[in-house]
Amino acid sequence: MQNWQHRSSDPSPRHGTKPRPRAPNAIPRGSALCAQCALPIAGQIVSAAGSLFHPQCFLCHHCGERLECVAFYPEPDERRADRLKREAEQHQLDDGVRFYCHLDYHELFSPRCKSCKTPIEGEVVVACGAEWHVGHFFCAQCGDVSLGIGGLAASDMDALASLSVLWHADCCSDIAV
Repeated sequence: MQNWQHRSSDPSPRHGTKPRPRAPNAIPRGSALCAQCALPIAGQIVSAAGSLFHPQCFLCHHCGERLECVAFYPEPDERRADRLKREAEQHQLDDGVRFYCHLDYHELFSPRCKSCKTPIEGEVVVACGAEWHVGHFFCAQCGDVSLGIGGLAASDMDALASLSVLWHADCCSDIAV
């Protein structure tokens, strides 16, 4: 019985460096190329958004955490379009899709609650010109959180915004201004 070992003469992929141009005959036919380092991939392949990566090259763009086994998100389309436009003006085009770990994605791209200033994941209440966690959109007088459930209809003036504080119309009717 033969013992088989696979060894590669290619160096490990390098992070943070620009891909080196390679001679066409240096890449074996049918080899997938890593979208990050441009080296052939042998063994495990990570596939995301139509791109292929070495597992060690598939990293959060912000913090560098390996993403192959954690929740990750691609850069939002609007932000990517803005970035590509900016980079084209500066003649520094990096058109690859950027990926972010769960924490960095929400910290960088999720709307922030007007009340607690933290990123909102999941359901968002949009009212009074701001975005809120569902439980943070409530009447300042009685504490009723039903203001945030189902949103406010434009014709339903059950809540008023006064000095960035929300009130039911009946809760603030006794308050002298």
